[in-house]
Amino acid sequence: MENLTETLKNKFFANNADLAQFLGLDYVETTTGMNGYPEHIQNAIISESIETLLETQTALEDAGYEVEQLYLHKKDGWNLWNRTNTYIQKGQMCIELGQDWTFDFDSDEEESTIKEKIFTELFAYHELLADDEDFRAYQKIKELASHVDFFYNQLPSNEGNVKVFYNPNADYTIDYWVSENSAAYYNDTNHYQLAIRVVNLNLEEIED
Repeated sequence: MENLTETLKNKFFANNADLAQFLGLDYVETTTGMNGYPEHIQNAIISESIETLLETQTALEDAGYEVEQLYLHKKDGWNLWNRTNTYIQKGQMCIELGQDWTFDFDSDEEESTIKEKIFTELFAYHELLADDEDFRAYQKIKELASHVDFFYNQLPSNEGNVKVFYNPNADYTIDYWVSENSAAYYNDTNHYQLAIRVVNLNLEEIED
């Protein structure tokens, strides 16, 4: 990181796209216009990893650059991303967005531990277990338990802490998931992305 900071101090970048290419990261065009309408177009630097964005921001700021953090949104068919200012933090992309049905778990845990958590949190309805003599409750729990494998097989692995968004009315199909380090995700024609941008970077501020 120190070597990168020193290198950045002695480089000239025409705009954030030029900077992103030097850093080996991607960039997108963003707008302040509604529904992707072009207005005050500027480039933003993106990554799928929050950690990468924050490390890059630190190196840039140590080199003397002013960096702003952005929250981007784009629908399928839009050419530009709509941008707003934000404060990037770990787990930020795990936003429920009106989706009530979520399941949080550590994807690095043992299979048996995760399956037990699935059964307990998703299928073992506590009101059904209130009466040990209720045979119908037992049968219901047994029936629901058969769905644990189906749900488990949809889960990501080796992604750390993850929030899963699922639909209990569609046989517990997983709609999408977001890891704690995720800087982007997609759901139902909507793209969401965290980004950074160096302010007043040489030539870019004349872009409109």
